[in-house]
Amino acid sequence: MLTRVAVAIALSLVAAVAKAEDGEVEPAGFLPKKTTVTITNRLESQVELTVHCKSKDDDIGVKVLSYNQEFGFHFRANIFFTTRFYGSFEWPDGGGIHWFDIYKQNRDYSVCKDCQWIVKSLSPCRFNDVTKAYDVCYEWNKSKV
Repeated sequence: MLTRVAVAIALSLVAAVAKAEDGEVEPAGFLPKKTTVTITNRLESQVELTVHCKSKDDDIGVKVLSYNQEFGFHFRANIFFTTRFYGSFEWPDGGGIHWFDIYKQNRDYSVCKDCQWIVKSLSPCRFNDVTKAYDVCYEWNKSKV
């Protein structure tokens, strides 16, 4: 009897996740929300920005952004709060590749479902829903991720 109940619960959860992934319904409350990350080139020199984002499991690929151009990707963070997407950022006369964790679940999950970033030469800055400005800025990572 207990096995049947466990199988029924498991099948219900699989069905709920499948529907949620298809966008039909919101997932059950224990599943992390779907997150979107958007990156916009705001380099002061108005040159092209080459971006390559990936996580442990997913490679978003290389994107070349003209000034003011953006691209985005979405994902569902894991239940262990370890989801992290990191990226390399490179531009002419930028002094080489800059590395940054564009999404860290323990930093970003509670503050943005739609994480909007601008990339400037000195730092990447995230949009702040409270101030309505890109004023949450971080230093580039000290070394390769």
